[in-house]
Amino acid sequence: MVTQIREKVQQVVTGAEMRELHLFLDAASAVDGRLPDPSSVTATLTREHPKLGQLLKDGFIVLTGIRQREGIWAYERDAPEKGGWIIDQSGPRQVTVAEFKQLVPQKS
Repeated sequence: MVTQIREKVQQVVTGAEMRELHLFLDAASAVDGRLPDPSSVTATLTREHPKLGQLLKDGFIVLTGIRQREGIWAYERDAPEKGGWIIDQSGPRQVTVAEFKQLVPQKS
């Protein structure tokens, strides 16, 4: 039971972590207006911000792979089914499931 509680606590993605990711992606795209690819982001953050890097590796935060600044850059894993955090050019914010579906095109 303690292990399950610990796992649940570790799965929580916070606004602070999403702000850190937004700052990183915003700075990385400032030079040429293009976001870095997800593998580069994960590798860099694993070195520079281990907790955030681990959230990416474990899939708790999903990078969309979008390269332009317009659109959704990343989202909390549960956002498509339960609502949650997303990151776009304006920063991190929480959305409902309906808002998420409007913002992120669903793959068929």
